[in-house]
Amino acid sequence: MNYPYYKCELHLHLDGSLSAKDGWELATTYHIDTGFPDYETFAAHTHVNEKCRDLYQYLKCFDIPLRILQYKETLEECAYRLGCRLAAEHVIYAEVRFAPQQHTKQGMHQEEVVRSVLCGLRHAMQENPIVLQGLLCMMILGEDTQEANCETLRLAKQYLNKGIGGIDLAGAEGIRPMEEFKDLFTEAKRQGIPFSIHAGENGYPKHVQTAIEWGAQRIGHGIHAIADEKLIHQLIEKQIPLEVCYTSNLQCHVFPDETIHPIRKLWDQGVLVTISTDNRSISNTSLDLEYERLAKDFSFHIDELRRSNEIALRHAFLDSKAKAALMQKLNQAIQSI
Repeated sequence: MNYPYYKCELHLHLDGSLSAKDGWELATTYHIDTGFPDYETFAAHTHVNEKCRDLYQYLKCFDIPLRILQYKETLEECAYRLGCRLAAEHVIYAEVRFAPQQHTKQGMHQEEVVRSVLCGLRHAMQENPIVLQGLLCMMILGEDTQEANCETLRLAKQYLNKGIGGIDLAGAEGIRPMEEFKDLFTEAKRQGIPFSIHAGENGYPKHVQTAIEWGAQRIGHGIHAIADEKLIHQLIEKQIPLEVCYTSNLQCHVFPDETIHPIRKLWDQGVLVTISTDNRSISNTSLDLEYERLAKDFSFHIDELRRSNEIALRHAFLDSKAKAALMQKLNQAIQSI
């Protein structure tokens, strides 16, 4: 499918978007033991395969990139290369989310992680016509999760509008009760930190309801909201967009098969739907591939896909002046393709 417009992406994980080529090169350069004897074996384990049966198996694919991304040099380079790849695909705005606490196993502090990623994103912006921001993810599981999440929240405030656009809650949905994280989002709202929350990906439409009640401006995935008609009406009334990642959903088998994925029904009912890749490398996808699959499986028209980008930019965690400038560009055709 020829998609002749500029694009925006809101739901994109840094560690899930470390390409096999970049991962192997960084591991070799910085003498990091990947646990694999050669590139071919390594590469075969960097993306999800047909044996994946659920979200929890999918999440295991993060083990390899997280082994590599424990150093400021690899984090900076990963962020830079991702930003350059996005720009090459005519993405003009992207929010790159990452969990600082996931990158501290070799002695870095969370702030060092944030500064390293932001340095890489700034480098990419200096060389390419793209605007990039980071989103800091608090985690559902991990060592000393409460303390680590509080530190992530503190850093989100410290770096807000200095490269960081907001926060998120990520991880294995349903493993712990959502209510355990309420105080964090109450404080985020008090401090004026925008947030999206992973909710309603792996079932649990009630998690979408909870995220709305807490003040989430967007919902990460949110597709199981389709099971609750009142919830759908709330999303429409409050104009809260869903960050839908179609390929990732299929690979995690969050619905029995692609024919009952609700993206078309959500769109047709008037829910604000944005389209993202989730994890470009783990899912082996790109925005163009997402568009092609949606056009093939659900007859999404090119103008609908363009509108999804307008929705994404309108609800980006970005100031109004920057949005206006990007919106003007977003609606221009790319003359070179």
